[in-house]
Amino acid sequence: MHAFHEAISDCALQDLGWRGVPFTCDNRQQGNMNVKARLDRAFANADFLQMFEFSIVKHISSVESDHCFLLAECRATAAMGWSRATQSFRYENVWQSHADYDEKVRKMWQSGAGQGGLQGIVDALSMVQSELGAWGHKEFWNMERRVRKLQKRLERLRTAAIGCGPNDEERVVASQLREALRQEEIWLKQRSRVLWLHAGDRNTSYFQAQARQRKRINRITSLELADGHVSSDPGEVKEEITHFYHALYQSQGYNPMEGLLQCVQPRVTDDMNYTLEREYTAADVKIALFDMAPSKAPGVDGFTAGFYQRHWDGGRYHFGYLEFFERRRITFGTE
Repeated sequence: MHAFHEAISDCALQDLGWRGVPFTCDNRQQGNMNVKARLDRAFANADFLQMFEFSIVKHISSVESDHCFLLAECRATAAMGWSRATQSFRYENVWQSHADYDEKVRKMWQSGAGQGGLQGIVDALSMVQSELGAWGHKEFWNMERRVRKLQKRLERLRTAAIGCGPNDEERVVASQLREALRQEEIWLKQRSRVLWLHAGDRNTSYFQAQARQRKRINRITSLELADGHVSSDPGEVKEEITHFYHALYQSQGYNPMEGLLQCVQPRVTDDMNYTLEREYTAADVKIALFDMAPSKAPGVDGFTAGFYQRHWDGGRYHFGYLEFFERRRITFGTE
């Protein structure tokens, strides 16, 4: 089994998942002797998934064999009925590589920050959010296509320059291609959520494969409803998700805890309590911010920790958040 896993890893194959019963083999024995396991699987490499991104594998029960049939449906497009959700703002780390990025953000921030404190941060972030997304889409739209065009252009120049050294145009195109490849790698790394591998070493293929695998894992195509029925109908799935979270966050009432707390022995010393209750400082906010991974999932405003880390200047953000800790009151939009 260890050798099998090594072979899967060496070939860079990815499990395509499954639908149907959660096993492919049933030994048909009674009682404690019964064994069910998912022994049969379907794998594919990154090139296959790029061509058939929406492929699915179904487990089909058999009455003649102790193994299920595996039916692989190779799909290049999503099934009918599933519509793409409205694209919300998402901050892209690759925007930071643009020469005009810092100046653009500074002007957007100044035009939106009419107030001080936490409310001023909310207004400024709203302004940056409304303008930065459109600017980023314009400047970095379809980076893969830009890389391909630059590669073809460089090949033509080098083919035409056989017998002589590189000219100025070839050097410029090579520099542009190098930068385009770096930007593409940053963009893919953010989607792959790989934290241990750094951009800059031409890990584009790896990041692309990881991002595609994450997208497959996170895609919801069917859901087990409350009655145990598995549904692939988009309307039923959305209704079930809405009902689940409505019930999850609904108030269940309040029970006094004083009697229970009297039985709990205190473990927090006076010194520990003093540390916990002391006023927060700008240094505390900075330490907490820079301890975060810059490319992890963004907040509800679409900004990652990398945005705040990039623009931390010792005074732009932390005064607003210190105001929150002092007043114990949060402004809508800063969650």
